[in-house]
Amino acid sequence: MRVLYGISEHRWETELAKEVFEPFSGDEAPLVRTVLIYEPAQSIFIVAAHHSISDGMSMTFVIRDIVRALSGKTIERYPVLPSQEESFGITGPSPAPAAGSEPAAAQPVGHPVVMRKPDTEPPVIESLRLDSELTGRLAERARAEGTTIHGAICSAALYAGRETSRTWNEKTVRVGSPINSRKACGVGDTSAMYFLAGLSFIEPGLQVGFWDLARRFMTELAGPRSRGG
Repeated sequence: MRVLYGISEHRWETELAKEVFEPFSGDEAPLVRTVLIYEPAQSIFIVAAHHSISDGMSMTFVIRDIVRALSGKTIERYPVLPSQEESFGITGPSPAPAAGSEPAAAQPVGHPVVMRKPDTEPPVIESLRLDSELTGRLAERARAEGTTIHGAICSAALYAGRETSRTWNEKTVRVGSPINSRKACGVGDTSAMYFLAGLSFIEPGLQVGFWDLARRFMTELAGPRSRGG
């Protein structure tokens, strides 16, 4: 934990950018870092964790438990969960080859995928806060339109991208949506890596209304959100 004094001297966006930029060593514990920006009347708490032990939803549960502990409640120790793949029943040792069978042919050596170079500077993080009234109206409107706030955000992102980039109009746009798999895996609210991703492909030249597009996003995510998907 890093402890900083003075919220006005230490902007949380800057400190969060530092945590995002600083990598974890996967073979050295602990795999979690925290930052406390402290003032007597208020504090800001930042949590960063390695993906092998945590995901975005996990951070909300960690913050929840911290608030519960600060209010005097006892927090029980969480069990060590099986991996997401084990929960789905898709892992295990490969079957032994049958007696007398020929070994499998050697697979051709593939070429490494080109990855973009590591960042040399921390990212710039900006924040925008919506008040409860506006958030409530957004949720109510989304429900009335037969979709969700997530679908509306995906639609808004596509509209904004097409307004500012010619490429977004000329090429297929892939929109990735994180999917919380805890329910499908039968695990509760705990810190672990339990998420999947659903991809929606929006073809170039598609001209549909904002809420039609928001409904399409949620329809396409229904399959990946299921246990079978």
